Amino acid sequence: MRGPTGPKLAARARSLEISPTVAMAAKARALRARGVRVLDFTVGEPDQPTPPHVVAAGKAAVDAGRTKYAPASGLPELRSAVVHRYREDFAVSFAPEDVCVAVGGKQALALLYQAILDRGSEVVVPAPAWPTFAEAARVAGATPVFVTLGEKSGFRLTARAVAGALTPRTRAVAPQGFPTCWPGSASRRYSLLHSRPCNAACRPASPCCERSSGSASTK
Repeated sequence: MRGPTGPKLAARARSLEISPTVAMAAKARALRARGVRVLDFTVGEPDQPTPPHVVAAGKAAVDAGRTKYAPASGLPELRSAVVHRYREDFAVSFAPEDVCVAVGGKQALALLYQAILDRGSEVVVPAPAWPTFAEAARVAGATPVFVTLGEKSGFRLTARAVAGALTPRTRAVAPQGFPTCWPGSASRRYSLLHSRPCNAACRPASPCCERSSGSASTK
C-alpha cells in the first residue's frame, strides 16, 4: 500500500517524533552553509580525527582479508577486549559470552528493547536524555517513565530516584546519556543494579560514557 508520497508506513513508525537533536543539527548545518559561524553541541560527535593507530588497525584488517561476515555477537577477541576494558576501567566483571557488539549505542538499545519489552511495559528514563531512549521504547510498545535529574544532585542517578519510578511493569532503566553522564558511570550503574529498588525485572540498559574519549557512546 502506498501513501501520497510513497509506501505507507506502519502506525508505530508514523507515531515517532522527529528527534530535536537531529532537527537542531540540520539547522546548524544549514546556517554553516550560509557562512554563519556555529558552535554545534547537538549530536555530540567528537571533532578530533580518528586516532592513527585505529586507522592503521582497520587498514591492516582489510589488507589481511578480514572482510567476511563476523559472528552475530561480535568477534570473540573484540568481546574479550570489552571485558578487559570494563574490568580495568570500571571494576565490573562479566564473561565474553555476556557481550554483544553492535554498530552503535542506538542500535544496541533498540535491539535490546525489542527483545525484552512488551506492550504495556515501562522503561525508566533519566532526564535530560537523548530523545532516542524514549522513542525506541515507544516503538517496542512500552511507555517511558521519566525521572528528572537536577543540578543540585549533580545529575546523579540514585537508587532512591529510580525507586520512585518503579512499578510491576518496569522492565529496564535506560542509559544515562550525554550531557548528564560522567566517567565511571558503568560501575555506579552496576552498583545501582544491585541496590534494593532494582529487582530481577529491572536492568540498566547500557553503560553511558567511555572514559578514554570523554564522548557519549549512546545518543
